[in-house]
Amino acid sequence: MEREYQSRASLKKEVKSLFAGHWGKAVTLNIIPTLLSIIGVIIVGAVLMAMIAIFANTDPSMAANESFSGHSSGSSFAGQIPSFILGLITLGINFTFLDWLRSKDADFSSLKGAFSVFSKRYFLGAFLIRILASLFTFLWALLFIIPGIIKGYAYSQASYIFKDLTDNDPQADVSFLDCITKSR
Repeated sequence: MEREYQSRASLKKEVKSLFAGHWGKAVTLNIIPTLLSIIGVIIVGAVLMAMIAIFANTDPSMAANESFSGHSSGSSFAGQIPSFILGLITLGINFTFLDWLRSKDADFSSLKGAFSVFSKRYFLGAFLIRILASLFTFLWALLFIIPGIIKGYAYSQASYIFKDLTDNDPQADVSFLDCITKSR
């Protein structure tokens, strides 16, 4: 069975007609991650400035002290957590836009839509799919950079496959690895 896909121009036209009269709702839905990103940058900047101020006033002889050696001022893992959470919020916004596009119903709360992925229905699946896709992409990137980029692009649709499978049959036991496999 051959599937017919819409062109980019027809999709754009459909979304513009859907947003007609509802641009405010679309903008407020996207303001949440933008504000969270700005707040995150301000907090990280304040912490860095405080650390610089603390260490600028530290006696240079203390730098050679054993308690300061071998410790890093930050962790790359700790920096990934806010990015991961913001990615889940963005996924919730994309889920809301997808529902809006399919149902043509603009009757939703922007705040609830942004955090829709944190519901019991989607959270575990979205969380595990993001973790597994990131892990698999990292492993492919260890092989060579180009396969990592290709697989990152391929796995990017796994969350949407999970949403479709969950929405089609809410009682079904959706396999996260199957979603990643189908996204290839």
